Amino acid sequence: MRSVKNKLIKQSNAITEARYEMSATEMNVVFMLLSQLDHHDDPLKTYMVKVKDLQSLLDSEVKYSHLKDATYNLRSRTYEIKEKDGLLQIGLISSAKYHVNKGTIELSLDPKIRPYLFDLKKSFTTFQLFMALAVKSKYSKRLYQMLSQYKDTGAMYISVDELKLRLSLIDSKTGIERYKDFNLFKRRVLDVAKEELNEMTDITFDYKEKKTGRKVTHLRFDILVKKDGMSNLMKAPAFDQELFTRLTKDFSLSGWQAEKILINFEEKDVRKKLREIFLLHQDGNIRNIGAYTAQAFELMSDGLGIFKRIDSNFS
Repeated sequence: MRSVKNKLIKQSNAITEARYEMSATEMNVVFMLLSQLDHHDDPLKTYMVKVKDLQSLLDSEVKYSHLKDATYNLRSRTYEIKEKDGLLQIGLISSAKYHVNKGTIELSLDPKIRPYLFDLKKSFTTFQLFMALAVKSKYSKRLYQMLSQYKDTGAMYISVDELKLRLSLIDSKTGIERYKDFNLFKRRVLDVAKEELNEMTDITFDYKEKKTGRKVTHLRFDILVKKDGMSNLMKAPAFDQELFTRLTKDFSLSGWQAEKILINFEEKDVRKKLREIFLLHQDGNIRNIGAYTAQAFELMSDGLGIFKRIDSNFS
């Protein structure tokens, strides 16, 4: 893997669709935790989040008091997950310890959450760690996860009430609703997310309103994966443009495939694999270099998701 910045987060769609309340700081800590998970991990393993790593990724100072509040709150945060036989209420974190002198946060997972995070073969969502961290609003962070679930189909349909429940804008116990006025909800939540995701992530979206009577009751989100597969952040000079160009031009990959490879593998490993493929191609052993290259990298990282993809276009 390249730096911790370039990790791919993978979680069950049930987690993506869950209802829960978290601050932006709490979600950032969770993202850092999820980026470390590996299906070979011991069930009792604890995970360390380094404060300096988080600050480096956010490119800003993180107040220690906010982090202590975040670790305290994460212990009691509850996911509401719809299961076939009922509603599971579960916490992600079984324990959290803030090490003051070491600048680390030690986290343990609740054992019952593991099936939603490990060894996922189908019905899962993937999204980029640094993009999830880059967006500022907590609602934008949630929408980035939710829309990432539908990148392959290009559209997400959802009722306004369900979306607000997932964003904790409706209290499931009292029914008290924030941003009850839809125009205020658009300005404070939807339009902010639209601007942030377009600027800082690999997707952009628009949304259409459906009314029942005079009230907006449903939304359709039209999701577009950027043609070059990159967020504006990825277009910075630090991103390896030369290698990206080789992958797309010489090895016939699309932009989003090239981005995933550069995010998930060390540069030296990418160059080594490309050399092997080039030699095989020169010897006439490869008919379709794009398909072969995608499959070769897919075999190097289970669940990378670049060998097959269905793109949808919307008017």
